[in-house]
Amino acid sequence: MAEPNDTNLDSGPSRMTRSLPSHFTKALRKEAEDGNPTAMLMLGKSSLDVDEGLTWLTRAAAAGLAEAYGIAGLSLLRANRNAEAVAWFRNGAELEEPECLYRLGLFAWAGDGVPQDSLQAFTLIQRAVEAGHREAKKALTKLQD
Repeated sequence: MAEPNDTNLDSGPSRMTRSLPSHFTKALRKEAEDGNPTAMLMLGKSSLDVDEGLTWLTRAAAAGLAEAYGIAGLSLLRANRNAEAVAWFRNGAELEEPECLYRLGLFAWAGDGVPQDSLQAFTLIQRAVEAGHREAKKALTKLQD
């Protein structure tokens, strides 16, 4: 089974070209500042600066976009800020966000940042599968072998 940091961090909902045209970024920022949660999410996804991205993702999550938790967690993993990533994944898992369920399951399997718990890992990854997460399905197959 892959360790949390060995998984494909470019899979799932965080995939997005990070170099957006400046006119698009400017319009998106205006929408986000005017309270558009989808614009907040897109700015958080596309930000090259982790902390700036987290600012927008925090606002998107507060506005009810559960996907923001998974994107924030992945961004933090890329920055080797695993403890913070686990916190975001936990919050998102409470909302049944598929990426969060999957990633938290990987952490539970590896015992990285959370107590090692194979049963919890299996349960979390199974819930991610039920929510339609494709990578979780592959991981579940490996767990069952």
